[in-house]
Amino acid sequence: MLKIVASLLLCVALSSANPRLDALLGANNATMFVSLIQRAGLSNVLTDTTVPHTLIVPTDAAFNKLTQTEIETIANDDYMLTNIMEYHIVKGEVFSFDLTSGIKMQSRNGHVLRVYASSSGQVCFIKTTIHHVHQHARVIVTDLQASNGVVYLVDTVLEVPEGTLTDVLSTPSYNATMFERLTEAAGLLPFSTVAEVTSPRFTVFAPTDAAMRSMDQAFLARISATQYYARMLVEYHIVRGTAHVDSLKAQTNLQTLLPGHYITVTPVTNTTNPIRLNRVASLILTDIEAEDGVMHTISHVLIPSNLAGIQIG
Repeated sequence: MLKIVASLLLCVALSSANPRLDALLGANNATMFVSLIQRAGLSNVLTDTTVPHTLIVPTDAAFNKLTQTEIETIANDDYMLTNIMEYHIVKGEVFSFDLTSGIKMQSRNGHVLRVYASSSGQVCFIKTTIHHVHQHARVIVTDLQASNGVVYLVDTVLEVPEGTLTDVLSTPSYNATMFERLTEAAGLLPFSTVAEVTSPRFTVFAPTDAAMRSMDQAFLARISATQYYARMLVEYHIVRGTAHVDSLKAQTNLQTLLPGHYITVTPVTNTTNPIRLNRVASLILTDIEAEDGVMHTISHVLIPSNLAGIQIG
């Protein structure tokens, strides 16, 4: 009994010997993070000793990857600033031995933080750049212990996911509103209606409005008017799981939600677009990260074989 009490006292003593989060960050090249978290009114996260937190902290060098205009935009927009800073905060203490590839954590603002671990053991957090290019925020220092939490130093600022796949698809700037309307006609919005316990995440290949307009419009109208046909067409653009560009390059076929139907993936050399889908569709915007998956916009509508013979009229 005395040994147990002594061990507990030793753990408490060691914890109290560690600096608080604010002091720890100041000593580890994270002054920009501290400045922004204070500006966001979140200083209590760094100083509160009653509730521990895990912080995913971009170093000063990580913030220096952003342009001065980007930093000023973040700092001067209260909502954006708070949203970004809270995305780097997780309630409770999470240590590196808790992190396995694919694990998800919930940030302070309710968004999902996804972890990727390479075969060599390198731990990263998933992030999406402003240009929608899938990247990782590499952890460069793990398990920095504070008296009121734990810190991971990362080499890139994380961006907050733009919502669910339903939210992303409805974003006007992605120019996929016609496919959104088709998906609604198919009875597949929100995407949570097709989620399964075993596969709650999806990859959506969304044809742009230009791609939809380039179709035979009489054929599109016939498909859109019948939910059965609309569902077939939309399901042929959805794949279970998250397929980012890097993983697509290693694929030859993707099994879609439409039973028995696959999308062929063909590598393309000497071009900025590395793959073609069914040998015709190029990826336009890639790796648009959502809470429940990822979306790519594509240049052509993919037609499954069982719709090719649909009669018009």
